Amino acid sequence: MEHTRLGGFLVERGVVTASAVVEALGEQARLKPPIGRLAMKLDLLDVKEVFAVLNAQVVSKLRFGQQAVALGLIGEADVLNLLEAQAQATPRLGELLVQAGTLDQASLERELLAFERIRHAPSAKMPVAARAPEAETKAK
Repeated sequence: MEHTRLGGFLVERGVVTASAVVEALGEQARLKPPIGRLAMKLDLLDVKEVFAVLNAQVVSKLRFGQQAVALGLIGEADVLNLLEAQAQATPRLGELLVQAGTLDQASLERELLAFERIRHAPSAKMPVAARAPEAETKAK
């Protein structure tokens, strides 16, 4: 059982249903603040500049941050800061499952600990050369 996503881990362990995870992910996407809105809130862009980015995206198909950089409106460091602000403002899946009553807080905390243990444990199937250097050092 190797998961990089909490939702799949919880479903496989029988803690929540797949439909509960899909609902929570939908709610998470709905609550995720758009980068353009954050850029205005942080005074990196004004409304006119946000619309310029959005209009340019129609043709370029670039992500908002990439397009804003391409237009010379913000720098790459600004994009990284905006993405961090977006991540901080977006509710975590586990929190949403607790809010929905699908999972209680104690169960979430227990499952998060188990998830982290499994995610950070070196895979028995992975050859030693493919493991992270720190895993090799700890194994010696």
